[in-house]
Amino acid sequence: MIDGKFPDYQAILPKGHKTRAVLDAGDLLKACKQTCIIAREGSNAVRFHLQPGSDQTGKVKLLAKSDETGASEMELEATVEGQELEIAFNVKFLQDGLEAITTKNMTIEANAHNTPAVLHSTGDEENLYVLMPMHIDGR
Repeated sequence: MIDGKFPDYQAILPKGHKTRAVLDAGDLLKACKQTCIIAREGSNAVRFHLQPGSDQTGKVKLLAKSDETGASEMELEATVEGQELEIAFNVKFLQDGLEAITTKNMTIEANAHNTPAVLHSTGDEENLYVLMPMHIDGR
């Protein structure tokens, strides 16, 4: 073990969530890799639109835009609970988190477009990946 005082990482963990999406980790990783082709021309920013549906269904849409390469939009089936949310992430950082997911399904939890989101393997809330959102279009 390393001796010393470490920063209080608990301080950056969100307390609860207003939106939760559960989806296939492999499908999301594949979608991230595809939108990354467009996003790399625009600071790797990808918008995520988490849309609750009826009867525990919903959608997660990924949107990347670039003046040079155009736009890409992908839609994934998901279980989305809570409020509808649009939030942007650096897709490279999201991919890093997804590659650490050890289960078929993964969970994204967030409160707002300007607060950290938490990713984890569904059913494993001990190993968390905290992802800071990107501010785009004045948000």
